[in-house]
Amino acid sequence: EEEKMSTKLKNILDTAYTLCDNLEKTDVWDKANTSPAREIFRGELFHFLLNLSFADAKITAKESQFIEKTLGFRYNVKEMREYAIANRVYGSDFTNKIPYCFKAFVKADNNLGQVKETSKLILQLYRVLGEEFIKCDGSGQTESYSLNLFCNNMQDYIDKTFIESANMTFGSLAEKEKEIAKPITF
Repeated sequence: EEEKMSTKLKNILDTAYTLCDNLEKTDVWDKANTSPAREIFRGELFHFLLNLSFADAKITAKESQFIEKTLGFRYNVKEMREYAIANRVYGSDFTNKIPYCFKAFVKADNNLGQVKETSKLILQLYRVLGEEFIKCDGSGQTESYSLNLFCNNMQDYIDKTFIESANMTFGSLAEKEKEIAKPITF
């Protein structure tokens, strides 16, 4: 039976894609990028899920179906394994990397004086997506460990970025008050 994407996941994914479109309009987005932000982002989510899948050393058919259903990438188990190896999206090297789009979201939040709102939502998406992916084939111990590691790294990146910028701008808070930052609108 064809399982549908959960409403929670679908909503948060739709919101994230809209945020990607907004990100392109900020000066944080590198105009040299040849693909739209949402496409780059979707690819990063795919890599993220492949990495989780590899955590327990086996990619399953259910996982491959989940990926097609949520992200639209059609690969069978064998192709996914080959792709993951070719693109080096397995192991702790990947888990410790912060995705390109996520860095851009954190930077945009920072520049706009947002209180981490966008970054938090994107991080929540990674967590929800990861949790549902792990549940889809019922396995999970090593995958959950990998997911937590990945999300904690991203949270650390948010905190570190905001602390550094807070330290830098502490002297100019008074001037900051004059230019009220406009939040990213949903």
